[in-house]
Amino acid sequence: MNIDTGTVAILVVITHLIQIAVFFHQYRINKTYRGLGWWLAWSCFLTAGISILVVRSVIHLPSVFIFIQNVLIIVGTLLIYVGFMRFLGKRENKLALMLIFLFFIIPFSYFLFIEDSIKIRTLVLNAAIAFIAFFTVINFYKNKTHNIAPTANFISVVFVLHGIVFTYITFKTFFVESSYVLFLPSNLGALQLFDALIAGLLWTIGLVIMVNQRLNSELNESKEHFEQIFNTSPDASVITTLDNGYVISMNESYSKITGYSKEETIGKSIFDLKIWKDTNNRNEVVRELKENGYCDNYESIFVRKDGKEIIGLMSARIFSLNDEKHILSITRDITERKLIE
Repeated sequence: MNIDTGTVAILVVITHLIQIAVFFHQYRINKTYRGLGWWLAWSCFLTAGISILVVRSVIHLPSVFIFIQNVLIIVGTLLIYVGFMRFLGKRENKLALMLIFLFFIIPFSYFLFIEDSIKIRTLVLNAAIAFIAFFTVINFYKNKTHNIAPTANFISVVFVLHGIVFTYITFKTFFVESSYVLFLPSNLGALQLFDALIAGLLWTIGLVIMVNQRLNSELNESKEHFEQIFNTSPDASVITTLDNGYVISMNESYSKITGYSKEETIGKSIFDLKIWKDTNNRNEVVRELKENGYCDNYESIFVRKDGKEIIGLMSARIFSLNDEKHILSITRDITERKLIE
């Protein structure tokens, strides 16, 4: 059964345009992650190359456009590898990239401009794509980190299948006597385009999931680090809502200084607990926080659970949690120092 590869090529272009939009969005919101810009460039290069292919299926273009089309495809494929290495915090092997490109461009150019042979050009192109796929997956799988391992395994499987498809096309092209043209009805041409369509979609989904997986992992690590610092601080640390003073979290030092346990404090308002001797002092702190976003070394009198008064030196910052303003305050008990003074 013959398949209209021109129609498939147009579909590939449309899906890759969507892919460009996805990667552009990811690059814009995650600029701290290296590699996303290279994946965006890969998608742009591949889309441009296949677009030339679509135009060639309608009108005749000079040989230079064939050259540009295939260079865009090969360079774009190499950029996937660069993106992976940069995303993983590694440096790409520039010598390997140069050698791969030279081993492609020299024979391809010869059998395009000097001794025209579409069969050998197709053989060289597909062999290069297959080699790059295996080269990429080996380096990616070897350097993957534990926080993205599940998605990395999925992407690696897609790359292996992608490499196998182009290896099959390479051998099939070599042993088939008649030459074939990619954008004419051809099972091999359709297979090549379907691979670009399916593998491209799976890569896009996998890469987006991998970025989000790394983001969530780093957020969890940051949360754990914050909690460790928060809980091990020798000073009283507490997180409260800005307006009504409900306690969200506190450390052990806060419990030791105030005499209130976590069960007695969390979910309660500091106004109900009457921790501030003069609530106007808290109002002053809130006013300063709203004006500046921070308050440093504010001295006030606090009341423990047993009724004993202590003098505290408090610093606070305002921050957003679940779209609600909260206060992170750290208070040092300076009662003994003040008594000595």
